[in-house]
Amino acid sequence: MSMDDGASPDHRQRSSRASQGPWRSARDANPFGVREVLAVAQHDLFGTKDVQDVITASYVWLADQMGHISLGFLPTLALACGWHAAWSWLVGPDAAGDLASAHPLGFVLGLVTVVGVVLGVWGYKEAADLADSRRKAGGVFPLDAVNLRQNVYTALFYFGFGSTLAASAFLGLGWLLGALVLEVVPALAIALWWLRRKIAFQQAGLPYLYRLASFPSHLDPAEVDAVLSVARAPRESGDTAHLIVVGPLGAGKTSLAVGIGTEFAFQLGLGRYLSLTKLLQLTRTTTRDIEPERKGEPEYTDGRVLWPWRDAELLIVDDVDIGVGRDACWPPVAAEFLVCDLRWLKRRRSVWVLGENEPLDAWRHVLAGALGLEHPTSIAIVRLQASSTPPTSDRVGEAPAKKR
Repeated sequence: MSMDDGASPDHRQRSSRASQGPWRSARDANPFGVREVLAVAQHDLFGTKDVQDVITASYVWLADQMGHISLGFLPTLALACGWHAAWSWLVGPDAAGDLASAHPLGFVLGLVTVVGVVLGVWGYKEAADLADSRRKAGGVFPLDAVNLRQNVYTALFYFGFGSTLAASAFLGLGWLLGALVLEVVPALAIALWWLRRKIAFQQAGLPYLYRLASFPSHLDPAEVDAVLSVARAPRESGDTAHLIVVGPLGAGKTSLAVGIGTEFAFQLGLGRYLSLTKLLQLTRTTTRDIEPERKGEPEYTDGRVLWPWRDAELLIVDDVDIGVGRDACWPPVAAEFLVCDLRWLKRRRSVWVLGENEPLDAWRHVLAGALGLEHPTSIAIVRLQASSTPPTSDRVGEAPAKKR
């Protein structure tokens, strides 16, 4: 149940307290600045409940890294205890009790070996996952190999974080504190880099995470270029790009649209995903209907703080023709679109997801009119065909995605 329309006062107060905590900065601040990231992380960790709200991507990422640290720490602790017992047997219990003077180099080399074994096992697992991701790539869109490697390196770093902490504890408190100090700074820097992308993804309101490289359906080169022109980072190209995705049920239209939004978010673009019904509702909301103190603030829905839709650099609208019969001769929502003030979106980017209803040219003209575009042909079209193996998705705490 969406809570942005009728959110209870308790939800709004809880969201306000969490997202406007001590880290909160000015509304016009960089949305990916350190203070903003800390504010969202604070909200996701302490302002939501996973039995009541949607699990956020930033919360999942933080939990994953704690898991990586634990998976490095616990095996190393167990193996190091065994090595300590073996060392005691080799040099005698009295000498083993004073590791600083009883052949410390040999003991340290043993601990280094333990850490190497633990990281070797997890490194093999990460390499296998990387190879599996390469095999699953659909081949239509390029695989973001750099991002995949960054993900592997990040996991290995946090495995190593936990492993070295466990090993250094056997050398004394000074070693333990020294390892912690040396590792915490890069750990925070890596966390900031990833949390910015996770926040960009979750605040776009996308229903699940999906990478374009996983899309298996065939597209011609012009369609691939049209999709990539919308998905590329806004700072790399200021070109306006508008796209219609059309096809029958099961063709993967929603997956393609979500893939565009995911790629855009991972490049720190401000995107927003919503249904046509929600868009029409928002466009009808006049300035006087909004409380002055809430203007320009992010929306709150199901435990997630979302980008204000008018601030979006990319707007993805799903279910544009929902409920329209195949024999429709003209879009029944044409009148609604003609009175929508979407001209602010003219210089930005948009994706519109339609079924196989005709005539497509009519939809193109309606959208062009609402966006203030002079030429309807400036809206690119991607036509999908029904597939026997629809795209799969990676949801955050949800069941498999619907295929449209």
